[in-house]
Order: sequence, then structure tokens, then C-alpha cells
Amino acid sequence: MILRTATGDEDRAAAMAIRRAVFVEEQEIPPVEEFDARDAEAEHLLVLEDDGTPVATCRVFADDGAGDGTARLGRLAVLPSARRRGLASRMIAACEERARTDGATRMVLDAQVTAMPLYERSGYAAVGEDFDDGSGILHRTMVKALV
Repeated sequence: MILRTATGDEDRAAAMAIRRAVFVEEQEIPPVEEFDARDAEAEHLLVLEDDGTPVATCRVFADDGAGDGTARLGRLAVLPSARRRGLASRMIAACEERARTDGATRMVLDAQVTAMPLYERSGYAAVGEDFDDGSGILHRTMVKALV
């Protein structure tokens, strides 16, 4: 497995294709809810099989609205054929490291409620109440100190 930053149009297209397969096709989230303006500014991570096939992605960016050194992790997607191999945990750790390098002291994310145990194992704590992010899937905000 190769975990790296997506660079260039081909890598970004691969990341978006993984998200389309997982969120739009598998989970039936409307494309207008899945793809947003943050995609242009975010750093996208991509996991490739040894043969170069893209199988997982996520994004991370400074959450400027918070104004307190917060970074935001999101859109973590792993193709069904690559699940249960620890890729999500590796991507979470890589996002945290990139955020720390950029000066972030806290990571925030909106987890699908069914995915909360994954983030809890990585040290995240849930805050607030469950909410529908517009896709019909319940989410909960989770946070982790990066210091």
C-alpha cells in the first residue's frame, strides 16, 4: 500500500471517483451534498494498492472559520475491496500529522454515527448531538487535540 498526497488532475480525479463510488453510489448521497467548494482548497490523501490502483481517500484543510488552529478531516472513503485493512486509521494519522505540520492544534470532523468507533479508536471524542448533514445520514461532530 502507498499512502500519499494526491497531486495533479489524475490523482484528484481518482479521489473523486472513490468518493463517488462510496458516498454517491453505495450510500446514495446526492452528488450536490458530496462535492463542495472545499475540495479545491483541501489536501487530498490517496491510498494506492501496490499495483497503483487507487482504493481510498480523504481530505484535510485548515478550518479557518474556527480561527483557533483547528483543522478539519473529512470525506474519508475506502472502496469495499480494500476495507478492514487499517487504511482508514492510516489516513487519519496522516491527516493529523499534516495538520500538526501546518500548525493545527486540534482536529475536528463530522463522523457518520456508524463510523464513530473508528474515530474513537484514534482518540476522537464526540461532542454535541447527532445531526443530519443534509444527506439523510446521521452524523456527530468529533474532536481531538493534536498537541
